[in-house]
Amino acid sequence: RLGDADADVRRAAAEALAAVAEVGSPAAMAALRASVEDPDASLRRAALEALAKLSQRGDPCTVAAARGRLRDEEERTRRAALQCLAQVAEPGDLAVVEMLLGCFGDADADTRRVAIETCVHVLGASQERCVLTALCARLLDSDEHVRSAALDALAQVAERGDADVVAAVIARAEDSVDYVRWVALRTLRQLAPVGDPRAIRAAARLLDDTDDDVRRAAAETLAALGAKGDRRVLTAAAAALRDPDARVRRAAVEAIAQVAPEGDEGALADVRLGCADVDARARRASVSALARLSLKGDRRTLDLLTARLGDSDARVRGAAAEALTMAVDEENADLILSTLTAWQAWTRG
Repeated sequence: RLGDADADVRRAAAEALAAVAEVGSPAAMAALRASVEDPDASLRRAALEALAKLSQRGDPCTVAAARGRLRDEEERTRRAALQCLAQVAEPGDLAVVEMLLGCFGDADADTRRVAIETCVHVLGASQERCVLTALCARLLDSDEHVRSAALDALAQVAERGDADVVAAVIARAEDSVDYVRWVALRTLRQLAPVGDPRAIRAAARLLDDTDDDVRRAAAETLAALGAKGDRRVLTAAAAALRDPDARVRRAAVEAIAQVAPEGDEGALADVRLGCADVDARARRASVSALARLSLKGDRRTLDLLTARLGDSDARVRGAAAEALTMAVDEENADLILSTLTAWQAWTRG
C-alpha cells in the first residue's frame, strides 16, 4: 500500500506500519526509507515518524534518510526529520551534531527551535565549543521561542562559570520579552558562579522589572548566587521586601535567609518586618528565616515568635512553634517549653 496511487492510502499504510511492524524489520524499514522521498509531504512526515519508532538507536540508514530531509521544502517535514534524528542518532555523534548546527539558521522559527532541542539531545555529555558558540548566536534570534530554547540548551550543555556563555546569558536578561528574561535568570542560576558580580548586578536590576514572575526569579537568582554576607544581595533583597507581589517578598526573605550571616542585625530587622506581612505565606517564610538567622536565645526573636503563636493562619502558628524550638537556648528552654505546651493544649481545645 505504500506504493498506492492515492497519497492518503500511502500515508495510512505508513502509520499502520509504525503500529504493527517489529522494531528493525528490514522490509518495513526499506519501504519507509523509500517513502521519505515521496512527493507527498504528509507521507514523508509519516514515514519519518514511523522510522523514528521502528529504528534501532544509531541505525545509519535511518540517520541518512532523515539527514536528506533536513532541507525539505516543507518546514513540518524538516521538523519531523529533526525529531527522527533525536530518537535514532547515537548520543555524542558529532557528525549528526554538525548537521544540526546547519539547521540553526533555518528560515522557519519553529524548525530552528526544534533543531536546538535536537542538538542538545544528540550532543549528550560532550562539550563542544562550536555548539556553545552557535547557541550563543541564537540568543540574538528574531524569535523569542528560539531565544528561550537557546537559553535552556545552554543551561544543559555549558559548564558553570564559562565566562563567555554567562556574559551572553546576562545580555538576555534585558530581553524585550518577559518570558525570555525569566528564562535568562533561571539559566544564570545554573551557569553563573556563586558571587559573580555581573550576574548579581543583572538580577538586582530585574527586581524593578514590570513583570511579577521576573522579579520573583530575580530574587531567587540572588538567593542562589549570593555568597554568604554579600551586602549587594542583602541590600537588594531588603528593598524587594516592599514589593507589591507577595511571591516576590517571599523570595526576597529566602534570599536574605540564604545569604545573611547568623546574627546579622540588619538582616534580622528586615526579616522581623516580614513577620507582620499581610500575606500568610510571607509571614511563614519570615518566621522560618528568623529562626535560621537569629543567635540562640535572642530575646527579641523569642518574643516575636511567641507572638506569632497567635497568628490568624494555622501554618504560620505551626512555623512559629517549630522556629521556637530552633531559636531557644538553655536559659529560656523551660519558659519556651511551657509556652509551647500551653499553646498545644489551646490548639487542641
